[in-house]
Amino acid sequence: MVLFNSMDRVNHSLSNIFLKKSVLVYTLHKSGSTLFSRLLFPHCFRLSHSDIDSNIYNAHSISSALCSLNFETRGQIYGPIRVSSFGTSDEWREYHKIILKSNFFHQFRKLIVIRDPRDIIVSAYYSFGQTHELSKHESIRSSQIAMRSKIESLSIDDFALYYAEVLKSSLKILIDIKESKGPRCYLLRYEDLILDWDTFRAELAKVLSVPRGVCQQLYNQSRPRACPDMSAHKRSGKVEQFREELKVATIDRV
Repeated sequence: MVLFNSMDRVNHSLSNIFLKKSVLVYTLHKSGSTLFSRLLFPHCFRLSHSDIDSNIYNAHSISSALCSLNFETRGQIYGPIRVSSFGTSDEWREYHKIILKSNFFHQFRKLIVIRDPRDIIVSAYYSFGQTHELSKHESIRSSQIAMRSKIESLSIDDFALYYAEVLKSSLKILIDIKESKGPRCYLLRYEDLILDWDTFRAELAKVLSVPRGVCQQLYNQSRPRACPDMSAHKRSGKVEQFREELKVATIDRV
């Protein structure tokens, strides 16, 4: 029995050696994170995907979802972790405390997915104001409804000035993660996904191994719409849509 237990420990240690170091994926809302979570992350070689944001977001009890979290330092990809989440419950804040502690994320490789904040603002205006799915959790849902009500009372330019201030703290979090010590931090740009596919593929390959067919699906499904669909989760997907949606004076201020 002792021999078998010893062999199990040896096998576990050896399997960990050959597993890739786990990855934490940090991003903001409206940066392509839903597409990455649904299509890309579940198909990475030698990494199992855990969409912890969605698990918590869709849970009736955030406390129960938090208790079930178990972060492994090898063989996993966790994310997307949206640091711009607008949940206001104590449990949600506790979740953010865990995943943003430097002594926590220093154990992992880190991948940051970024997009021009001005395009995020435009996309957020339409999404949070009209089409974004509401959470099952009461406190998050209440926060979303309050945000939707606020957006309904604002023009897109007024919202841009308001939300630019909100995004500042979230962007600072991403900058702090990027500049932190520990395993390497990688960057993927939404703009490269749309406008410079070869560069995006090269940067992606530095951190994740993905089947060619999955990459082709990602390319196909990430193409911007020819005409905006106001009822869809992905309304447009265009780069620099803020130039069409915002006044020049607003762009200068944000």
